Amino acid sequence: MDAMGPMELAMISRQKRYLVLPHKTGRRTMQQGGSIGVIFALALVPLLAFAGLAVDYGRALLYRNQLGYALDTAALAVASSTGTKQQLEARMRAYLDANFANEDLHDEIDFDLGDPGETITAEASLRMDTTFMAVLGRRYLDISVSTTVLREISGLELAMVLDVTGSMAGTKIADLREAARALVRIVFDDEPAPEFLRVAVVPYSAAVNPGDEAEDIVDMGWMNNVDPEDIGLDPDDPEHNITSIDYDPGDPLMWKGCVRARGDGHDVLDSSIEDGGEWEPYYWPSSFDNDWAAAGVDMRNSRGNEMRGPNIGCPTPILPLTNDREAVDDAIDALDAWSRGGTMGNVGMVWGWRVLSPDPPFSDGVLPYDEPLWQKAIVMMTDGDNLTYQWPDIRDYRDLDGDGRTSDTVRNTYYSSDYGSYDRVEEGNLGTTSRGTAGSRLDDRLEDVCSNIKEIGITVFTITFGSGVDNTTRAIYQNCASQSGYYFHAPDGAQLEQVFETVGNQLSKLRVTS
Repeated sequence: MDAMGPMELAMISRQKRYLVLPHKTGRRTMQQGGSIGVIFALALVPLLAFAGLAVDYGRALLYRNQLGYALDTAALAVASSTGTKQQLEARMRAYLDANFANEDLHDEIDFDLGDPGETITAEASLRMDTTFMAVLGRRYLDISVSTTVLREISGLELAMVLDVTGSMAGTKIADLREAARALVRIVFDDEPAPEFLRVAVVPYSAAVNPGDEAEDIVDMGWMNNVDPEDIGLDPDDPEHNITSIDYDPGDPLMWKGCVRARGDGHDVLDSSIEDGGEWEPYYWPSSFDNDWAAAGVDMRNSRGNEMRGPNIGCPTPILPLTNDREAVDDAIDALDAWSRGGTMGNVGMVWGWRVLSPDPPFSDGVLPYDEPLWQKAIVMMTDGDNLTYQWPDIRDYRDLDGDGRTSDTVRNTYYSSDYGSYDRVEEGNLGTTSRGTAGSRLDDRLEDVCSNIKEIGITVFTITFGSGVDNTTRAIYQNCASQSGYYFHAPDGAQLEQVFETVGNQLSKLRVTS
């Protein structure tokens, strides 16, 4: 190898220094990287904590939004309902569970419902287990929301039109009383005199009793000058020598207050006296099939068809609209079965309309049909087909068959039907003298009055009860209801109470908006 000069040696030395520098620099880099690693490791813990905090708080925010939505929905549902606080709490729980997406947390949700009033206040909370924050010792987060809903309660005027004919005797009338009480409990909601509720009770059988209003709507002229023979009495009989009849529900020989149906189509209308004329009193003259002149008056309901007197078939009086819970309960407690005459649902229905009408005879305190924030409704119940009744075997108090006995029975060949709201069928007031056809005439009138009631804006619920209602009658009552869901059939007493409770809850929904 040739000897190198000074210049070449210098270049090689620089090259060696250049080549060495990386080695020295690399050692320093490794030393610095170790320091940074320690710093990064130390910084990683809070970074992970902050990341975990973001994840857990993100979940909490999501659940808070979901819980707030569920609570708002539940509060609106409660605000549009009525019932006991326990019932409203059950409704709130159902809506919370249905609207909170995470089913695994349903059991963790606690809520508090304030006392229902004009506003509904509610709070809900849950405890969410954390994931990343647990590393820092924070094992859960508490989430809470609250809401307030303004409750607007609309008023309700309700007529309960109830069948108290003879077929309702025994357990059926007891079932009806219990079912009607259940409805009253719901709509009154434990208030003795609610401001936005008024209820009327309209018992019907062969006729309807307007009660104390009766004197004002009946022409009393003929009753002030009675020929005893016109009411089946012997003028020479001092015990029954009646020459005038007064309105006196406490005297079984006087007029109890029931009225007959008006003619010329006014039996399906809420016609005024000026348009439809006065009503005629319902007063059954003594006759072979109701011989109270010969055998005396017997008004015990337990006697059934054996009852006698001028007022058989005439039920307890109408209770006009009232917000007095005690008065409504008393009217229901007084319900009893009234035999004879038949079942005339159309007559009960039109009087249900009349107690809701702002026109006489029950106009005192009754609101107009278009009163803002008020509803009118009828609950109509029957246990049988519309018909006129004939007692087939009557008591032979006058020995009509000449066998010398007055305690036996004789076949009733004297009358086509009992006395009732349309007098006897043979009088032709139903457009027929056939008892078989009379039932369909009553059905026609029921359909007409139902149409008239719904047309004026009254909501109609109908209920048929028991096995004595044929398919034709069920169809009539279903068509009478304001909608298909407002008709019910109850085969027995237990289901009758359930039906009345269902109707009570639906009526409550008519009253509340939010």
